[in-house]
Amino acid sequence: MNILIISNIELDIRNASGNTYANWFSNWKDCKIACIYCRDTYPNNDFCNEYFSISPISIIKHIFSPWMIGKHFFNNDIKSNSYIGKTERELIRHSKYSNFKRGVFYLIVDILFSSRIWINSSYKNFIKMFDPDIIFFFAKSDAFIYENLKYFKKHTIAKCVAFYADDVYRRFRSSKGLIYRIFEHRFNKVVGLVDYHYGASKLMCEDYSSLFNVKITPLYKGCEIANIKSTINNPLKIVYAGNLYYGRIYTLSRLATALKEINNNETKILLEIYTTTEITHEIDLALNIYNTSKIMGPRSYNEIKKIMHQADFVLHVESFSKKDISSVRLSYSTKISDCLQSGSVLLVIGPQNIASVEEALQIPGAIVITDLNNIQSTITQIVSKNDDLVSMARMTNAYVKKYFLLTEVRQRLYNDLKNLIGNK
Repeated sequence: MNILIISNIELDIRNASGNTYANWFSNWKDCKIACIYCRDTYPNNDFCNEYFSISPISIIKHIFSPWMIGKHFFNNDIKSNSYIGKTERELIRHSKYSNFKRGVFYLIVDILFSSRIWINSSYKNFIKMFDPDIIFFFAKSDAFIYENLKYFKKHTIAKCVAFYADDVYRRFRSSKGLIYRIFEHRFNKVVGLVDYHYGASKLMCEDYSSLFNVKITPLYKGCEIANIKSTINNPLKIVYAGNLYYGRIYTLSRLATALKEINNNETKILLEIYTTTEITHEIDLALNIYNTSKIMGPRSYNEIKKIMHQADFVLHVESFSKKDISSVRLSYSTKISDCLQSGSVLLVIGPQNIASVEEALQIPGAIVITDLNNIQSTITQIVSKNDDLVSMARMTNAYVKKYFLLTEVRQRLYNDLKNLIGNK
């Protein structure tokens, strides 16, 4: 199989989507994997070898010489995986300061890709030479995704596969601004171009199947099962590895405040936060608390796996605000799978009726807090009975081996895609 991934960002194992793709598509011996993406940044992974990059900055620079738009390259051509387009990075950073700026940024980018001037001879030759059997993408409805899908449907016999990671459709409907109306209207068109649908959770599959009248199959991130720890740390250690978006910072702040109270007379439990999110002054004040919680910054995926294995608790949090709940309600966070494979105790803090929280409630040995007011009392009880941690981790480990084993997740995905293209 030749599998072509369409991505809005570079495939970097340090970001959520790149890490998830690596989890699914690594070590597929009889497949070629390429990626077309719209960032002025080099990828960083070892499962994809060929790329075509079309950044909005490139379109603007070459608007009067469109034949120069786009860059086709291979892993061997990358001199430094740390390259990041500074202009692009600054524009993205400034767009996050307000909903208005974000909407304007999205609209400009959408207009650029809707122009289709980037579909030049370089782009066409790349598609023709790679000759994809499968087009795989995270379901969104921006012009970059949509225009690529339309081209593939017209000029190749590839089957299109979508993964619904978040409830972006309702997020568009609840957001104000012209660009979100465009995204909302276009989403149905994107769904209509898809041959096979995956969803991030059972709740997502049920909801979107009904909403769009299509069959959606659950697809989870697979786990490489770690050995269960036989000892516990003193003080106990909680590790959070993930982004601070969708209000997660406020839940982490409530946890940090509770831990500070628990550590009032003696340091009993610590929180370490590993994230690629830009640390503002507000985040720094909320989450860096002496002898209680500390922002550790980003680490490579392999480092994170070791760090989580050495923790007593691996943490997943969600926001309790209505706005953030509506954004993540149907998503089963890929970070849950990272937590499950660690061999440590899973700790989840978030409201009920969110897919990741509801599914965590079904995991043996997991600790799930669904009320912010119960954080301190629950953690206090855990600290006083820490002898139970090893047996709790053992229960979770047995569950993971049954439902989330990485080799089986990859094999199911491989079989699905093979069946989809038939005997080409």
